[in-house]
Amino acid sequence: KHFQGFCQIFGRLFADNHFDYCLGITALTIPSTVTSIDEQAFDEMENLNTLSVADGNSVYDSREGCNAIIETATNTLVHGGISSVIPASVTKIGNYAFQYRNIRNINLEHVTSIGEYAFFRCHHLDRVVIPDAVTEIKPYAFSGCYSLKSVYLPTTVTTIGESAFAESGIKDYFCFRSLVIPNSVTSIGESITRYVRCKYLQYGTGVTAFSKYILYGASSFNAMTLLSPTKVTTQSNSFTAASSSYTLYVPASLTSAYSPYGGTWNNGTTTALETTFSYTVPASGIGTFCWNQNFTLPAGLEAYICTGYDGSVQTSKLDGIIPGYTGVLLKGTPGETYTITATSSDYTAQWADNILQPVAIAEHLPATQDDYAGVGYTFFIMKGGKFVKIADGSTPSALTPANRAFLPVETSLLPAGSPELTISFGETAGIRTLDHLTSSPSGHSVYDLSGRKLPNSKWSNGQIERGIYIVNGKKVVVR
Repeated sequence: KHFQGFCQIFGRLFADNHFDYCLGITALTIPSTVTSIDEQAFDEMENLNTLSVADGNSVYDSREGCNAIIETATNTLVHGGISSVIPASVTKIGNYAFQYRNIRNINLEHVTSIGEYAFFRCHHLDRVVIPDAVTEIKPYAFSGCYSLKSVYLPTTVTTIGESAFAESGIKDYFCFRSLVIPNSVTSIGESITRYVRCKYLQYGTGVTAFSKYILYGASSFNAMTLLSPTKVTTQSNSFTAASSSYTLYVPASLTSAYSPYGGTWNNGTTTALETTFSYTVPASGIGTFCWNQNFTLPAGLEAYICTGYDGSVQTSKLDGIIPGYTGVLLKGTPGETYTITATSSDYTAQWADNILQPVAIAEHLPATQDDYAGVGYTFFIMKGGKFVKIADGSTPSALTPANRAFLPVETSLLPAGSPELTISFGETAGIRTLDHLTSSPSGHSVYDLSGRKLPNSKWSNGQIERGIYIVNGKKVVVR
């Protein structure tokens, strides 16, 4: 759809009953005469793929072919589409910029500010990596993102606004399993995890009070860790309709404060956080692990995240403090027992690209599961130094033990009849920068941050868009 002759586009012009939610519109071109566009002008246009601004517009631009509308004076992306690529010069995402779009992922690397409702009800968005420059997650920014599987919050974030992650993930689909809030966060708005469907929640030392409805309807979580050195205060409606049974992990000095009457706190069975964990390396020399709190590793034991699948599972080595409820591979001397140490310090390991999923409490896992967008996944667990496909649902799988992790891989990426996957160990996670990727570096396949392999024709024809990719287990930035 092309506009001609408009001087102003009024709010909600293409929403509600005007064009029946405009699901059929996939492209918009804004002429040079348009000088004002309301922040909800393209509300509920789920399939809007590309946007462009004609040359000569004094207020807006679509620089570098970004498929988005940029407010020139403020370098703010005010409206985006499914195929938008955020230029390095754009530092702000405006209010409602992507709401309802069917985007699966987007690179926010250079962004310093994300507006309210920016990704509201982006039902297909499956990964959120907040860059270090962002200090606030504004209200409803990622609310209703049903397909979320991974959320990375840097330790620069201090404030999480009302309903920021409310209704994220859907219980009956494959969705994100854990939400780790860093120690740097000291202010959380009401309902931030209302109806959230993840299984494990960790609140850092800076969270000392729960607002109202913070866990309203969050009926799926199995465990919650509170790292605050003082008892977290709640309101009478903080846990309304929340999980009726879960394990609450708190510092040992506070167990009696949380459960003075029978050992529970808001339906949670109170358990003291341990200070160490004894981990015995399997005979293969490699196993999976997760813990209910941040931790450090002893000398001789190495940790890796899984970054994608390329005929083998790609990995990157972790250094520093590893966050709780994060699935990792541990590699050491076969049969040796190591002491893993808990820490209340904030995590420092760069784990944003990880696709391993935690199993903090023993559970039965399905063999396959679709996400909300209809993408099918096959689940693998570690056995004998390889990832082995979980038994089919017709034969109940063995109970996956606590403090382990499983690997979900898009079924479409797997060769037919793949019962097991080998592992390729990479170097310490780092970033390599390329001006433009016209061929696969060193002959390796290229993956996006969700682990999807890009077609060979894309990089051989120079069609790789700017962004961060995984090549041979390492991050590559294409500029």
